[in-house]
Amino acid sequence: MIVKIGEFTGSSITNFDMDNIFSSQFDVYDIKFNSVDLVDGTNSSWKMRFIDSAGSVVSGSTYSSTGSMFRTDSDSWSYSNSQNDITYANLGFRGGYSDDTEGMCSVTVFDPYNSSVYTTVYSEVSAWYSSGFVWIYKMANVEKTQQAIRGVRFYGDSNFNSVSATVYGIEK
Repeated sequence: MIVKIGEFTGSSITNFDMDNIFSSQFDVYDIKFNSVDLVDGTNSSWKMRFIDSAGSVVSGSTYSSTGSMFRTDSDSWSYSNSQNDITYANLGFRGGYSDDTEGMCSVTVFDPYNSSVYTTVYSEVSAWYSSGFVWIYKMANVEKTQQAIRGVRFYGDSNFNSVSATVYGIEK
């Protein structure tokens, strides 16, 4: 069964924090972005960091990321990337120009509260461009310390004008 944990919003912010959303009740969480408006004129890479059980943002070089990007006006995957020992989970890229609009972002987090395993994240991000194509990103990330995680911080290369997301837990 899927259980709605809560809705979160923010405006005119640099970081979009969702704290105290993970617990031992669920192994899998799904974060669905309802709307995202980033500051125009800046290309923005989507990033995420975890918030540990003490309330500190995990910002050490403990994340690894891999993924691909596809443009609907191209016949092939036009980007593939793998990074080790970086300071964030890479969720993809969203151009911040005034003609670009956010399409969808979904982030699935596995075992965040289990201190015996690494926490894994899968994300899908799409953005519609008024010039007639869509960017699609599929990313996989792992945070390589075994610790209980209680929340997440989303941020990018530009600030949020506004953002809204809903968090769901998937029952064991």
